[in-house]
Amino acid sequence: MTHSLHRSGDKESLRGDYVWFMYQAKGVNDKNIKDKALEFIAVAEAAGSENWGDVKTGPTTEYTPDEIKKNITDKSRIRGIFTSREQVVAFLQGLKKKDLGFSVVISGLLEEVLPACQDAGVTP
Repeated sequence: MTHSLHRSGDKESLRGDYVWFMYQAKGVNDKNIKDKALEFIAVAEAAGSENWGDVKTGPTTEYTPDEIKKNITDKSRIRGIFTSREQVVAFLQGLKKKDLGFSVVISGLLEEVLPACQDAGVTP
């Protein structure tokens, strides 16, 4: 398992569970992030993120995507999930192409996440 160690279950149940996070770095890229964060979210949505949100506002299971997007600030922490490796690859490829400058964390089984990074052309 990678970053989100709060996930639990047997190996098979975790196979379709990929958590993603977007992080900005204080003093590096943490000012006026909204436009880039919206581009980041658009890539996640295009790749099929089934639930995403901002720690400050909440997830799409509680709020509409438009409400969440409206409330994005420089303090926002955007995160979500994918349910397939193919979604992760498409997401990473899209982010690589956009080159938005944010840190991206993909959490899941290493045997799934590492090959997804390789397929997307990114180095974990």
